Amino acid sequence: MSSVGDLTTERPAGPGRPRNDELDDPILVTVRELLVELGYQALSVQEVVRRCNVHVRTIPRRWPTKAELTTAAISAGDESSPTSQVRTGHLREDLRSLVASSLDYMSEPATRATMPALMAEIHTNKQVAARFGGRQADLRKTVHAILEAAVAAGDAPNHVVRAAPLLPNLITG
Repeated sequence: MSSVGDLTTERPAGPGRPRNDELDDPILVTVRELLVELGYQALSVQEVVRRCNVHVRTIPRRWPTKAELTTAAISAGDESSPTSQVRTGHLREDLRSLVASSLDYMSEPATRATMPALMAEIHTNKQVAARFGGRQADLRKTVHAILEAAVAAGDAPNHVVRAAPLLPNLITG
């Protein structure tokens, strides 16, 4: 239902069956497996459809391009996300943990298989750029929080917070 001023109207359901969100995770797991088995170039929507036993339109309705599908797959359930990092207030320990989780993410077979192609897609695909931009924004916030926690804990001088803009680039570089 939506209301505009005093009017309340019923919105009709869209065409077709309602979307089954329970399919997303198994599809993304399958995509990660196929990336490891076949690589990015050989991955096809048809193979994903076949392995997942879903309708051929299920994939493009969720992810219009192969780049968006694979970006979602390597980002899904991302335990290495910077925001999942625990901050102890010990600068060295927290930064090492952050670097280690970034290395773990980048060394995952599905990520390694996909990343070169996605780097080119960032410049031409807004959804891919937004997903990676969001990851970088999370990393910047996390680095800033780590530095502030270290200063608050007395483990680092106040001026280290000025290094916050540089560190995400060093970590992902």
